[in-house]
Amino acid sequence: MWPTLKPRRSAVAALAVAAFILAFMNRQTIMKGVISVNAEKYAEFYETGVKFSYGYDAAPSFYSNSDANFYFCTRNGVKYINAATGETVWEDVFTMNAPELLYAGDYVIAGEIGGGTAFVYSPEGRLYEYRFPGAAMSFGVNSSGYSVIIIKTDDAYETRVINDYGLCVWQFRHKDANIYPVSAAVSPDGRIVAVSMLDANSFLSSSVFFAYINSEEAKSYNDTIFASIPKDNQIVALTRFLGESFFCLSNAETGVSRFDAETGLRTNDAAPIENTIDFAGFFGDKGYALCYGDVLPDKDGRPPGSLAFFSASGALLGEWEAGMKATYLSCSKNSVVVGTNRRYFALDSRGKVLWRYAASRDYKHVVCSNNGALVIFASSTEAAIMKRGK
Repeated sequence: MWPTLKPRRSAVAALAVAAFILAFMNRQTIMKGVISVNAEKYAEFYETGVKFSYGYDAAPSFYSNSDANFYFCTRNGVKYINAATGETVWEDVFTMNAPELLYAGDYVIAGEIGGGTAFVYSPEGRLYEYRFPGAAMSFGVNSSGYSVIIIKTDDAYETRVINDYGLCVWQFRHKDANIYPVSAAVSPDGRIVAVSMLDANSFLSSSVFFAYINSEEAKSYNDTIFASIPKDNQIVALTRFLGESFFCLSNAETGVSRFDAETGLRTNDAAPIENTIDFAGFFGDKGYALCYGDVLPDKDGRPPGSLAFFSASGALLGEWEAGMKATYLSCSKNSVVVGTNRRYFALDSRGKVLWRYAASRDYKHVVCSNNGALVIFASSTEAAIMKRGK
């Protein structure tokens, strides 16, 4: 029996929670934010003369994958821009109501929840366009240009993996009633897909299954699935491959699993969460950062506003405390920018502060180049590229 468009009443609440999480997950952000300020010197930024404007309803987003270039996405398409000159290296036109730009390494994917098309780009331009029947519920890209899309059709849910040539190389129809796919990810080498499933039959429990994409590797396993991790009384909202590791984040814990060629899934090291996770950012396949929010009831937790930086294997590399609610986080290949109202802090992938900046106005986006020298400051209608002073 396939999941229907109108699930029975016991599943409605579960689906509402999952839909809420999905909306944030596709921004690579979980819930709201927190952070803290100290009295060290603030940086000065100077105009480079590079500015560009857009409509108030353009829904802009940015991602910097290098020291000199960045992706710029709006409802009208994607541009790849030279940050030093403002020159458009290339442009690809499409029309979406509410585009999301997700990233992994040098690759990005543009799509929208409820849409039927996804576009994947490399620094050279459009890699492929993929059209599908039904509505996208979730999508993502890996650091090799493979994409994964969770689709709701008229009579089922499907998860599809698209290779770097734009061809569907793995497809799974989810057959069990009231069990729904929430998040999916593809390994950097394109061999493994992981799918987080929400079981509405048992009060919001989850599991994550792992399947081989290549038919030769998959032939010994039922439905290509070679491993599964149960997550009782949890909702796994975010999944991501980091090199040979797999990261997942639920409402109760974070976990990092390791793989090897002979035994498949090898370990599952889970750490309980004692704070809300307000933001999550990824440094390509190298590691990730978590921004902690309010301490959960009856927990000790970290000071609200703390950031922790981890390697791909889950080892703690560094920590930093802000002390006030974070209102923003962006992530590039080597750094994060954290906003606390009108104060912004850039940190590298180990938590070292690169610069601090006190702005005189509100910004929707602040995106740092990989060396931290050039920064995009974007409001609701215009963006300017600034250069950090010494």
